[in-house]
This record gives sequence, C-alpha cells and structure tokens, in this order.
Amino acid sequence: MNMHNATLFNDYYHDLGVYLYVIPIISAFWAGFALLANKQHSRSQKYLAAYLIALGFGMIFSFCYDRYTAEYKTEILRVLNPLVSIFCSMFVLFYMTSLMQPKILTRKYILSFLTGAALFSALFVVLEVFFGDTTHTVSWEMIAEETTHPAVIVRLLALAGLVFFELYIAIRSLTMYFRHKKFIREAYSYEEDINLNWIGWCIALFAVFGVSDLLWMSHSSILAKIMFGVLCTISIAAIFWLGFRQEEVPTEECLPENTAEKEIEETTKELHSKVQPDESVYRYPMDRMKHALKEYFEQERPYLDPELSLGDVAQALHTNKTYLSQLINGEFQMNFYTFVNQYRIQHAIDLIRSQQEGKPVTAQLITDSGFKSRSVFYKQFRESTGYSPSDYIKQLKETSESQ
Repeated sequence: MNMHNATLFNDYYHDLGVYLYVIPIISAFWAGFALLANKQHSRSQKYLAAYLIALGFGMIFSFCYDRYTAEYKTEILRVLNPLVSIFCSMFVLFYMTSLMQPKILTRKYILSFLTGAALFSALFVVLEVFFGDTTHTVSWEMIAEETTHPAVIVRLLALAGLVFFELYIAIRSLTMYFRHKKFIREAYSYEEDINLNWIGWCIALFAVFGVSDLLWMSHSSILAKIMFGVLCTISIAAIFWLGFRQEEVPTEECLPENTAEKEIEETTKELHSKVQPDESVYRYPMDRMKHALKEYFEQERPYLDPELSLGDVAQALHTNKTYLSQLINGEFQMNFYTFVNQYRIQHAIDLIRSQQEGKPVTAQLITDSGFKSRSVFYKQFRESTGYSPSDYIKQLKETSESQ
C-alpha cells in the first residue's frame, strides 16, 4: 500500500469511517434486542432478532479486522466475512420460512442448514490455513495475473459459496412469497391487513444487504465502505420497523396438496351427513354444487361481509375448503378473491343506478358493497367494467339525458 492510500485509510478510520461502522453496529444490536424485549414477540420476530444480532457481531469483527488487524487494507475478501454472511443469510431464510411456511420450520430443517453451514465453514478454514497466503494482498491484480495461486482459489471459492447461498435464499424467499400471495387470493375475499406487500419490501431490503455486502468484500475501497455503512443503517431501520409492526400472516389451512381425492370426498360426506342427511351437497353432481353456491351468494349475499373467507362459505355450504376451492377454480375459472369481488362490484353498480343521478361514489357506498378500502374498490371496478366509477356515472348520466 502506498503512502497516499495509507493516508486516505487513516483519515477514513479516524473520522467518517468510524461513525459509518459504529452507527449500523449499534443499530443492529438495538433493533435485535428491542424485538426480543417485546413480551409479545412472535416466533418469526425471534429469527429476525437473531439475524440482526448476528449482523451486529459480523460488523464488529469486520471493523476490528479493518481498523486494528489487517496489514493490507485493500484485500478484496476477509477470511471470515463470507462465513458470517452465510450465517446471517441463514437467519433470513428462517425468518421468511417462519412467516410463510411455519410448518416446515422444524428442528430437523434448522439443523440441516446449520450443519451445512458449519461443514462449509470448517472446509474453508482448513483450506485457508493450508493454502492461504497471509503475506500477500489478494488484490484484483493478483486475481488477474495469478488465477492458479492457492490463496486466490481459496478466496474465490468462498465468494462462490456465498453467492450461491445468497441466490438460493433469494429464490426460495420469492417462491414462498408468490405462493403465499396466491394462497391469499384463493382463501380470502380481501387483502387489506393480511397482504404480504411488507414482506416484499423485507425481501428487497435483504437483497440490498446482500449486494452491498458482496460489493464491499469484492472491492474494499473507501467508497464501498461508505456505501455499505449508509445502506446498512437505512436497511436496518426499515427492516426493524417492518418486522416490529408485522401483522399475523395467514397460513394455509386447507388440506395438503397431496391429499387424495377420495379423502376429500370422505371428509365432505361426513360433514354433510351430520348437517344435511337428506340433502347432502356431497351427493349432488358438480353442476348442482355450482348452483348451490350461486344460490347462496344471490340470496344470502355473504359478499357484503368485508372479511368473508373461503372457510366461511365452506361452512355455510357444509363442505370443506379444498373441495370448494377446486369448484370455484374449475367451474368459474377464477380464484375466490375474484369470484367474491365480482358480486361486490355488481352490488355497487346496482346501488349507483338506484341513487340520485350523477351523485359521486361515497365511502358509505363502498362499505355497503363489502369493500374495506377505496383503492381496492376502484381497481376492481375498473377491471370489471372497463371504467372508473366516475366515468361510469358520467356515462349513465349521458345515456339518461339522451333518452
């Protein structure tokens, strides 16, 4: 390292750099312990707290290495940084799984990942001890000129392992996220208060962490350190806020996907025999079941309940949720969310036609139609009619005047 670079690093660590390291470290520990201090914390919040605390320890190690230990501060990878990042990523996976698929987050599931990470760590440490080179800086120039050097190979293997695991975490989280969003629309007629948009933001913030971490480890310049410190502080604050305010995420309560059709029918038959022994919906053909569903919606108007769920309708029809969901998907070619909201929009149209001509849509009309928010009402109205509510009212007025 030349004198100019040494001066820059000294200035960095004696002034701005210390603050950019210390602030995210304190933020991570504070956020983690604040989540644990909440007496009503959920299981998923425990995993989020573990992630934040592990992140804090990782940044402490990196700071001490950079500030007091490393002889060459231009190394592209620290020895243990990839390992710390892998363990932090593991807690991210546990957190996401506890939110969206808590049933699979068993002790065996957790131990399998911990064992894999421990074996990878042990292998990397052994390779570093026997093949690493502490007398040379593993710089970009060294990678370009000495690709077969043992120290370069060891460091690149560590980076490759980290990148692979980060990609797995991202793909796994997104798969669970989109699967759960689909489940929400299959089982609920509303999304307010139970939507997973905040989980999407969490995934994005974790991705920012991963990218900034890789950027820092692959290019330990002052700019990379500054970016890492700033992004860490902002992301930690946002993740804590989202995690602390998290609402209960609905989980899949329907029968497992691999349940045999015979078992579904037997369950349905048992329910019907208890409630309607003479007119069991189970004994009706599919078109009769479809008729019963439509009749129930037209006569009882359950769609006016803003929190109507698939389970509510299944209970009213004396069937189970899986059977009913299959009926709606197969016979109506739509999910439960869309099915219910079509009835709500038609009810809203009837109310608009019956009210004073030209009168705008009111909050009361939206509520009376079974919707919980104006934004969802407007979106569903446009999708069903092709018009916004105001344009639809305007068209009704023009049609009336022309007659």
